[in-house]
Amino acid sequence: YTPAEDTRIYLSVATLDSESNAYTREGFPDNNGRYTVDFNDGNPNTTETLSTGLTIEHDLANGYGFTSITGGREDKGLLQFDEDVSRQEGLFTRAITEQQLFTQEFRLSSPADRWYDFVAGIYYLGQDNSKNHQQTIGADWLPTFVGTVFLNGEVDVTSLAAFFHADFRLGESLTLFGGARYTDEKKEMTWTQTSSPQDILVAFGRESGVLDIPQDVESAEPSWMVGLRYAFTDDLMAYGKVATGFKSGAFSTGSSLTPQDLIDNLVLEPEFTTSYEVGLKSSWLDNRLRLNAALFYINYEDLQVRSLDPDANFGAGRIVFQNAAEVTSKGFEIEAAAQLLDNLSFDVGIGYTDATFDKFEGVPDPKGGPLLDASGNRLPAAPQWTVNVAIQHEFSLANGATWHSRLQYSFIDDRFGARGPANIAEQHLPSIGRLNARVGYQSAEEHWGVYLWAKNLTNEQKVVENTWFNFANNTGPIPKYSEPRTYGATLKYHF
Repeated sequence: YTPAEDTRIYLSVATLDSESNAYTREGFPDNNGRYTVDFNDGNPNTTETLSTGLTIEHDLANGYGFTSITGGREDKGLLQFDEDVSRQEGLFTRAITEQQLFTQEFRLSSPADRWYDFVAGIYYLGQDNSKNHQQTIGADWLPTFVGTVFLNGEVDVTSLAAFFHADFRLGESLTLFGGARYTDEKKEMTWTQTSSPQDILVAFGRESGVLDIPQDVESAEPSWMVGLRYAFTDDLMAYGKVATGFKSGAFSTGSSLTPQDLIDNLVLEPEFTTSYEVGLKSSWLDNRLRLNAALFYINYEDLQVRSLDPDANFGAGRIVFQNAAEVTSKGFEIEAAAQLLDNLSFDVGIGYTDATFDKFEGVPDPKGGPLLDASGNRLPAAPQWTVNVAIQHEFSLANGATWHSRLQYSFIDDRFGARGPANIAEQHLPSIGRLNARVGYQSAEEHWGVYLWAKNLTNEQKVVENTWFNFANNTGPIPKYSEPRTYGATLKYHF
């Protein structure tokens, strides 16, 4: 909506309603085939979201610009999961999560025709999160403790920030740029845990009732960035920059809490990064070839990492969050885009990352042994090599419509699973490649289009996660496989 020549208003509303069967891991390999589960309870997974956004842009008489961005979001999810991945009466989980989120940002931007320009603003976030978690213990899991554990938690988040970014043109070719941000964030939690019968929690050394949370999570930190860029020509630019950042502290929950958890394992410290980057951006052959490259080096302090604690959750294990002492990640990225013909384009991206724990002690052993020293281990879910290649063809028809076709290949190198800072062999994941294709017809003036697509054309089936598991006489990794070949159709209509 444009109420005046110098004012623009944009409103967006989006909603999602999703229903599926939860699939986080399969049964034991000896009992089931690939893409097969054998649960005795259903595993519905539903998600409902509603998000809104309102942006107001106003051009001031002096050339400055004022922007207001207001956002709101509501989420509700239901997840039921048969934790013992079998038909036995073991451990069953039902979790309902809800979130209400509100954000407000105000920005002031200067004119761009001076030797400097800047953007400054303030930001507010308010978030309410709740979780209703039920764990039902069956006779085949713990015969003397059959019953249900009820976990109810709420985390309220308030975050305020002020930020500033500026460019200073020191000459025709050289620009100094930088910015700073100060964030003040607070998270407050309430947590209640009960059981029926009551002696389940007592027998496992858990407190019952409304727990006394000993501390809030408070983070008040500055972050900044400064760099230089030099334009050799209109088509060739080099840059270098140094930046700091942080991720606020958090609560580590997910199962019933012991008194020791409340003291030692409840809160994560903030995560801090210092990153260094140099790069090159260029275009060649009358903009028919674009080539960009970057080298990076990142130092993390207190990186927030998740790992598997096999002794928690009444022997089923749970994910715990920890602060790794020090982490280093370094590597490079190269990307190129070429317009081979007027209607034929080609894109390629190559990335290399070497990410390791410099120091990380006290990591739970997924097999239930003593705590491990992960110093020198590779980061979970951090492949060394990634490659993306795509070729796209567009053909104009006589009626003004367009025929599109695209072939895309992606490769992810071997790595350890997302829960695997211990780097045990059973959590090592093989490299995987995926070939995707899409063809489609788009009408004149782009009013509507229909597309046929296929993913994983070669039907490559590899393990993408392994979870160590102990139940009855079954002990070992339980895999989750990549999706097999899938295909479908998409219809788009613009109005």
